[in-house]
Amino acid sequence: PTYSLRRQSEARKVIERMAGLDDVKKMQVEVFDNKLEVIGAIINSFIGKLLTDRYQDQELQQSDLVLSYERFIHFVVGLTAAEMDSIVIAWKEKVNYDLIRPTSVIKSLGDELITTWAPGGIQEFPARDFEAYKRVMPHSEYVSGSAAIFEALKDYVVGYMNLIGLNPTFPVVFGTIPAGSSSVEPGVVPKTDIDLVYPDIETMAEIGSDSRLDGGMHFDDSVPAAQELCAGIGIHAIDFVIKLLGN
Repeated sequence: PTYSLRRQSEARKVIERMAGLDDVKKMQVEVFDNKLEVIGAIINSFIGKLLTDRYQDQELQQSDLVLSYERFIHFVVGLTAAEMDSIVIAWKEKVNYDLIRPTSVIKSLGDELITTWAPGGIQEFPARDFEAYKRVMPHSEYVSGSAAIFEALKDYVVGYMNLIGLNPTFPVVFGTIPAGSSSVEPGVVPKTDIDLVYPDIETMAEIGSDSRLDGGMHFDDSVPAAQELCAGIGIHAIDFVIKLLGN
C-alpha cells in the first residue's frame, strides 16, 4: 500500500469521510457487514431472475421446471466456494502486511479534537474516543476481506449467468430497511424506511466495498487492492461447478 509511515494523512481522510455519513450510508455499512444477509440477497435475487425469465433447465434435465432444486444447489455451491477462496487469499495478505486499523491511528491522536461521526450525529470530541461505525475485527487492516469477498461474488454471479445463457444484469434486492431499525443508532436511524435495491451485482459489489471505507474500518488503499487481488476468483469457481456436472 502507499500508506504514509504513521498513517496520519490516511487517518484524516477517514475522519473526514465519516463526517459525511447519512442514513443510507449508515444502513449500507450495517447491511454489508452481515455477509449472510449479502449472500441471502444474492441467492433470492438469482431465484427471482430465473423465475422472471422462466428459465428452462435443459442442462440438468429438468426442463419441466423453471427452477430445479439441483440448479439452486449448483449455484449456491459455487457461490460459497468463491466466497471461501477469496477469504483465504485475503487472509494471506493480511498476515503478510499485518497493518493496524484506522481506529488505532486515530485514537493515538489523544486529546486532539476531531469533528466526525459519533453515536447521535456529527460531534466534536477527543480523538482518543473515536470508534468506527461498526465493530472493528481483530485482524490486519490490509487488504479488505469484505471487498475481496464482494469482488469474487460479483465475478461468479456474472460468470454463472453467462454459463446458463441469461443476461447477468438483474437487480439485487435487500428489501426495505424499517425506520429506526439500526443496530448502531436504534430508534433514530434511519429516519424513514429505506429500500436497498441495486441495479446489478457490479453496483452492489462496489457499494458494498465502499461501505467499509464509509464506516471507518479501512484506509482507502485496502479496497482497490482487495479487488485487484481477487479479480478472477469467481471465474475459477465457475470452472469448479462445471466439473461437478461431469461434462
